[in-house]
Amino acid sequence: MAVLAGWGGEVRALRLSDGEDLWTHRLGGRVTASPVISAGLVFLASEEGQLCALDLRTGQSRWTHREAAGVQATPLAADGTLYVAFMNGVLRAYRVLGRSSGPQSGS
Repeated sequence: MAVLAGWGGEVRALRLSDGEDLWTHRLGGRVTASPVISAGLVFLASEEGQLCALDLRTGQSRWTHREAAGVQATPLAADGTLYVAFMNGVLRAYRVLGRSSGPQSGS
């Protein structure tokens, strides 16, 4: 599976063997960073400051979170933590607890 995000806010998952669309999700903002896949979730960040986690298999939203500043750099996921650098110079670490719970900011 490949997950692609476009400037227009559309996120698509494609089957690698034949390129078939598996799911599509519309994020409420311009996606300028690459999607990050970890622990069965797809993490996305928008230029408008929206963070979103989608279920990797279905594309359904698991949680969203809004920050004051936008994101242009690709977040990093490691050991259950999502690290996000914002355009205002702030770096935040979010503890991601599971597929249904939202992030807890460790700031």
